[in-house]
Amino acid sequence: MLDFQLKTFLSKMSSLFVRIFFIIPALFPSCLQIDPSPLDSSENPVILFLPVLLEPSFALATVYPAADATNVAPCDGSPCLGNMRVRFTRPMRTDLTHSLTAEIWDGTVFDPVATDGTRFAWSKTFRPNDTLNIYISWIWFPETSKIRFTLPASQFQSTVGDNQPADIQQTFDTTGNKQTFPVADTGMALCSNGGVGLVACPGGGFPSQDGDFTNVPNSRSFTGPTAHATYSADYTTIDNLTGLRWKSCTEGLSGATCATGAATAVVWEDSVNACAGLNQANSGAGYWGLSNWRLPTRSELTSIVSFAATNPSIDAANFPATVGDTYWASGSFQNSTRGYQVRFLNGTSQGASDNKDGVTTARVRCVSSPATIQLPGFSDNGDGTISDLRTGLRWQKCSRGQTNDSSCSGAATTGNWQSNLTYCDGLTLGSHANSSSWRLPNVNEFYSITFIGNTGNNVDVTYFPNTSASRYATSTTRPADGTFATNFDGSGMANNPLGTLYTARCASTE
Repeated sequence: MLDFQLKTFLSKMSSLFVRIFFIIPALFPSCLQIDPSPLDSSENPVILFLPVLLEPSFALATVYPAADATNVAPCDGSPCLGNMRVRFTRPMRTDLTHSLTAEIWDGTVFDPVATDGTRFAWSKTFRPNDTLNIYISWIWFPETSKIRFTLPASQFQSTVGDNQPADIQQTFDTTGNKQTFPVADTGMALCSNGGVGLVACPGGGFPSQDGDFTNVPNSRSFTGPTAHATYSADYTTIDNLTGLRWKSCTEGLSGATCATGAATAVVWEDSVNACAGLNQANSGAGYWGLSNWRLPTRSELTSIVSFAATNPSIDAANFPATVGDTYWASGSFQNSTRGYQVRFLNGTSQGASDNKDGVTTARVRCVSSPATIQLPGFSDNGDGTISDLRTGLRWQKCSRGQTNDSSCSGAATTGNWQSNLTYCDGLTLGSHANSSSWRLPNVNEFYSITFIGNTGNNVDVTYFPNTSASRYATSTTRPADGTFATNFDGSGMANNPLGTLYTARCASTE
């Protein structure tokens, strides 16, 4: 009796299975994409039978960043690697050679950018070898840039012989990189009295200038050039404050004093990948034994400017033979025809000219990141002041002339350099111990709260609402010339005559 019941049950189940086998394809046409079970096929082939049955014809499943992605972070991971992923609906052949074509918008057209040194690696998302991971040689995506990449269809085939039907192409935008680090003194030790040249501080009638504050908020500190113990021809300089390690020499130069070779000048399109070759040096061990070299961001490159020197405006003993010229920083100004540069003739930074023209050239200095990246951490103190928890600086929430309310209502007031210095020097605001010790911030301090972006002055409007679109004055004058002061907005920092009108936002230490 039991044998009969068992046979009857198995017969019914077999009949039901046949019905399911033929009914399901009718319910789910072949164009429908259904992700299979993530279980490994070796665990239970019966479970995977239906996903295989329902799987559509070979097709691209997902690409990261997505085609409609906006505000993609310029880096992902620690250290920040510019990664892309492509996932397919079938297991793929891994013996084919892959190549990446990358282009970046120059404000008019997409320009090709080299990707020598890009790595490809297959991994499993749902099936073995269904995801291609692309580790781009730039290491970081450039800031505020529109990027397009293409992978040829001919380089992809599934393990059962299906061909990728079309080239894989995606376009996406990146954001600015909001990394921050301790703020160094600018190096300026002299003051301006409104005349030609600089004088010993204090500058009468021009209170609380950059030069009045020595090693504020932190002293500058570099070590190098230092040769590697094994790769003795490799020299680096480390910034002891930020933790950034720099190649001591400008690209094209080498040696302990950077006296060998000639400093390379490249167009913007070639600067993005200009440091990638260092990652393959020393038979793959990387220059100085490091394999994360890249073009620096604007905030990183400006952090080594010294306003105590001119032509070049840098600590020359630590960065020998630096050219008093422009150097490329990674990123674009509002995805436009302007690429960011830092000018080591006098320390200015800019994105103010149409320099992504395939003709304008600048130098390259490569950087290697520390293992961790710090992000800004602001706190509204509820008393008209904002604390930056990373730098230890306290900021005036509202611009000069605005009402000290939650939205900083009203218009900002402008004034010449002397009046902005005087305004901040006389400000009393907040409940902290230094509530009466405000000053016009130096250029490095102002850099610490401004980040590359696509709108306005690129401050965090949650903490600094209604920020003026005009330039803001800083307390730093141009090296060796007291008739020009540095002024800052979202496009960069420039020098202008002391009589030019700008607004102000004051700073103090906690």
